[in-house]
Amino acid sequence: MPQTKDAYCIVMEFAEGGTLASKLDNKGFSPSDARRWALQLVKVVAYIHEQGVVHRDLKPENVLLSATGLIKVLLASRLSRSVCSFIVYN
Repeated sequence: MPQTKDAYCIVMEFAEGGTLASKLDNKGFSPSDARRWALQLVKVVAYIHEQGVVHRDLKPENVLLSATGLIKVLLASRLSRSVCSFIVYN
């Protein structure tokens, strides 16, 4: 669907690792994964707060994982200054 004046298209990276919620539901992670994701999440939240953004819906369903285990926090349009964005911790 091409973008027009009446319709917008949002293109986003495919998060091959799924959501943090899916990992919690399936208990498909190790203690070292949990520590790594917690540290990444703390750093991401600190960063978005420094940018003046308060995430009002931070939950496992909004934390996406790359194939290599990097977290990506989904920010909805009402929470950020842009239409849709990802904060990526590398």
